[in-house]
Amino acid sequence: MTIFICGLPRTGKTTFSKKLKTVLKNFNIIVSEAIRNGFQKMNSDSARDWGLKNSYARKILFPIYVKEFLEWNEKFSGFETIFDCALLSLEQVLPIADKNDIIICFGFGGRTINEIMEIIRNYEHDNDYTKQFSFDKLLKFWGDLEIQDKNNIKFCKKNKLLYFDTSIDREKVIDKAISQIVKITEQLN
Repeated sequence: MTIFICGLPRTGKTTFSKKLKTVLKNFNIIVSEAIRNGFQKMNSDSARDWGLKNSYARKILFPIYVKEFLEWNEKFSGFETIFDCALLSLEQVLPIADKNDIIICFGFGGRTINEIMEIIRNYEHDNDYTKQFSFDKLLKFWGDLEIQDKNNIKFCKKNKLLYFDTSIDREKVIDKAISQIVKITEQLN
């Protein structure tokens, strides 16, 4: 089983993954950026393609590789996976998920871009590589998070996926999400 954790930047995906791992001991955490970074180091000629969100490598090849990687990792390690898939959209994850996999999405509840940026700034910490980015640079780097979030909400409703708004009471929302995921994993096992 893989628990795919999708959503916008700075919505708590990594925090959630780490907390969930303390409860689900038979799971490994895998981060999509680590896989991408490995591809970039492996082939310096195509490193730029692996870094571009809309490149063929990222849109087509990456999801195929991730599915294969997760399946074989679980077979060899004997552990199930918590996959922090920051680099994959919900549209990319749904076709590679198996029927017993869980897909969840974190977001900002459909707020405006200005509200989202204010929330992001409140949750940034010193290790965040984007901490020094201006508002405009963040928009250029991540794209329009307001539109992405609203699209994610619609996609989750349409496909009956769990969506968690972490813009208010983030810790409580993350704890509630952990409780829900633990119940679901118990039912599936």
